[in-house]
Amino acid sequence: FRPTHTELCVLLVYGAAFHVAHTVAAAWGGPGFFSLWYPPAGLRFALFWVFGARLTPMVALTELLVQIAAGVVNFADPE
Repeated sequence: FRPTHTELCVLLVYGAAFHVAHTVAAAWGGPGFFSLWYPPAGLRFALFWVFGARLTPMVALTELLVQIAAGVVNFADPE
């Protein structure tokens, strides 16, 4: 799989939008509960609607990298 230049640009914008939406959604979640309102899922749905499921691996990688960069995924903590 090799994304086009346009798809790479879209993934960069998506990464930034995902980070903002995930930060906003954090206010509605917490330990022991979660909210069904999760804006990043809507962004993901819109991205797949426009560009198709072909971007699925790259979207998953983008989301993982954004969460690692933001400190959401902490490899030092087993939980």
